[in-house]
Amino acid sequence: MIDTDVPNSRRGDAIQYLVDKYHEVYHVRTFGLMGERAAIQRAARSLGYEPSAIRNLPKTIEEQTDGRLKDLALKYVGVIQNYGCHASAVMLFPSEPTEWCAIEKQGDDYVCAYEYHDLEAMGLLKEDVLGIKTLDVIDNTCKMVEARYGASVDVDNLPDTDEATFDMLNHDDVLGCFQIESGGMRKIIQDIKPQSVFDIVPLVALYRPSTIQSGMVDEFTNRRKGKPFTYIHPWVETCLKDTYGVMLYQEQAMQIVQAMAGYDLGQADVFRRAIGRKIPEEMAKLVPQFVSDCEKRGVSSEVAQKLAEWLSNAAAYQFNKSHSAAYGYTCYQTAYLKAHYPAEFLCAYLNAYNGDKQEDLLVYINDARRHGVEILPPDARSTTCDWQVVVKDDGKKAIRMAINYISGIGDIPVPLDYQSYKKLPKDKVENLIKAGALDFLGDRSELLQVLYQSGVLDKLNKQLETTKERIEKNKAIYETAKDGTKKKSDAHKKYLDYSSKYWDIEQKIKEVEATDTDFDNRAGELEVLGMTFENIFADYDTSKYQVPDEQDNNVRIVLGVVRRIKHWKQKNGKPMMFFTLECPDGTQHDMVMFNSVYVPIDTNKIYRMSVVGNKFRSII
Repeated sequence: MIDTDVPNSRRGDAIQYLVDKYHEVYHVRTFGLMGERAAIQRAARSLGYEPSAIRNLPKTIEEQTDGRLKDLALKYVGVIQNYGCHASAVMLFPSEPTEWCAIEKQGDDYVCAYEYHDLEAMGLLKEDVLGIKTLDVIDNTCKMVEARYGASVDVDNLPDTDEATFDMLNHDDVLGCFQIESGGMRKIIQDIKPQSVFDIVPLVALYRPSTIQSGMVDEFTNRRKGKPFTYIHPWVETCLKDTYGVMLYQEQAMQIVQAMAGYDLGQADVFRRAIGRKIPEEMAKLVPQFVSDCEKRGVSSEVAQKLAEWLSNAAAYQFNKSHSAAYGYTCYQTAYLKAHYPAEFLCAYLNAYNGDKQEDLLVYINDARRHGVEILPPDARSTTCDWQVVVKDDGKKAIRMAINYISGIGDIPVPLDYQSYKKLPKDKVENLIKAGALDFLGDRSELLQVLYQSGVLDKLNKQLETTKERIEKNKAIYETAKDGTKKKSDAHKKYLDYSSKYWDIEQKIKEVEATDTDFDNRAGELEVLGMTFENIFADYDTSKYQVPDEQDNNVRIVLGVVRRIKHWKQKNGKPMMFFTLECPDGTQHDMVMFNSVYVPIDTNKIYRMSVVGNKFRSII
């Protein structure tokens, strides 16, 4: 197996290179196996259970009281229920692929019909070509910097101890930095206060399931800060000296089994492969023999068992050191670029992730503002739909919002002028106006008024034209029909009816033309952008409000914009809600609303509410 990380924008090129060089290259199929819960539901449907009864069944097979259901569900577990395509893997064949496995069409791709572990067992090579958007961010930031300043940034040879970079990281300014944005990683950074790129490398390996599960994260940070410690055994000191006695890397696992059990490199590599392939079952077969071999060399059973526990945890997920170094240095590259070129870096980041939801990108938009980078409204006169760094008249840099960030717009032909924008669908034009992208054409209220009026007036003018035709038709019949006939009477009545309707439509047209649209710019921006270019909380005295705090059990009155909403149902069928609240200081807080206090709320709207911890109490 070979792992290759490439810029996300070039992943297709990398795979095409493999195809051109090796020819027999195919994507890998994945299999979705039926789990316990799905097996219970499938078995219940097969036995004719009503949907309401299925919803109320116990969650595990062991808890089922119906013997027939229990037996059938056990047979369903592990049955293939769907197919997928591996996110990154391709298989390389040395000869005609059908000599090894079936090749089948799945969607637009041809895929290997076997699971990749089976193909690897045959001796075939799997290559994971993973697209990393961060690499696009780094590349595009450097291109913007070079275009702006005429000097290139050598990101492969950065100073090891850049003061501005580590000052930024140690002040918890990590948004957009590779691999360290999570709460757990941020906590570790605040604990250890890195001062060198060599302090970042172990962080990537440290914040992994194996070390978290073993409790070694706290041990590492405390020992780094000076807490005394002893090695579990003198023989492991040379293996773990650089990481304060904590086993972080696959290479350390190999060194430990050599030092403690007397294994050679070949035997140690068997352990490394079990870790690298993330197959705990393989490690479970190796551990008992390791314990036995340690004891034969005079190691106590207690120490051998503890080391076996470390190795078992490592099999869940542990980096090799080179992987950790590569990821750690990539993290440092992003931090360096953000510290020295925040406008270019955050612009590149927003472009790389522009397909994400607005509420996800708003965090980075607010981060740009915190770095003193103004966000400018989109401009339909731009020659691109992307985010752009611009220099204002006062010499300060700002980021021009991407046109395709506007809700419901997507990629449209740009630039637009007075004539071309009229060719777009009216709903797109409306959202462009509300976002400020057409401000160069005039006041938003007036533009929307013309837009609304044009739609209504088009419809009314068509009705007027149709009514006029009906008047002429019935007038002709009325004037030519014989007096006293039913035909003349009916035509006369229709003539008068349509004449009255014609007058009514004319009056409506005059009313529409005279209507003045009262439009709030901030409300329109909030609707289509999820944010405003002016202070959204300008009408509120924000000093009166607090922010939620999970650790505080007292009632707090908070002010914020609701960003995300996830509706949920309790077991009793009653509604509850999870939502994200963005407060005036730019922080976002995950909140929960239980059924007992449930009230409907909408995204991108401002609310004043009382909370306790992260629990909603009421709207104020």
